[in-house]
Amino acid sequence: MHKTLKGKKVLITAGPTWVPIDRVRVLSNLSSGRTGIAIAGQAAREGASVTLLLGPIPIDHRPIRRKLNVIRFNYFDELRDLLNKELARKKYDIIVHGAAVSDYKPLRRPEGKINSGLKGLTIRLRPTSKIINIIRKKAKGALLVMFKLESGMPARRLIEMSYKKMRLVKADMIVANNIEGITGDKHQAYIIDKTKKVISVKNNSQLARALVSKLAVL
Repeated sequence: MHKTLKGKKVLITAGPTWVPIDRVRVLSNLSSGRTGIAIAGQAAREGASVTLLLGPIPIDHRPIRRKLNVIRFNYFDELRDLLNKELARKKYDIIVHGAAVSDYKPLRRPEGKINSGLKGLTIRLRPTSKIINIIRKKAKGALLVMFKLESGMPARRLIEMSYKKMRLVKADMIVANNIEGITGDKHQAYIIDKTKKVISVKNNSQLARALVSKLAVL
């Protein structure tokens, strides 16, 4: 019997996060948000009530609003605050944390704009707080899916390291991938669960279908 997510409340994060350098400049990353959007769409098609927290990507999100509650954010602090708010006001059954969260932010930030005429500029960075840990603490009973992105790591090592990270965070599943495996519609990734079962996928559509199907039976 095919199981769906009918009646389930699902929260998904997707896209990059910004951290400000000054009043007009930011540090960011190249996340497109397409993976999270694909998962959100698939979960909605399977009957879930989906809230999508979507970062600063140049996309017309009006079509996906027909099925999803889309809340836009730009900055790391905005995503953190949105998550705190959502997890305080609503009990989610499933949380898929797919946003490419900034790992570092400037140690200090000027109030205005850094002079563009400088001959050199050094910016000291410090780690940001781990949003995945905030989610796990605030939503202890939710099924939690996290993501791990590496570069040039052999598949066996990537899977092993990602599994250990998942267990450390107390997540229920992790999607592991190398940046080299993500180009256009191609997305080579591994979905790993707590029993260490691995599902290999080759694009975002496969990833979304496989992940949602697995969530429906947990």
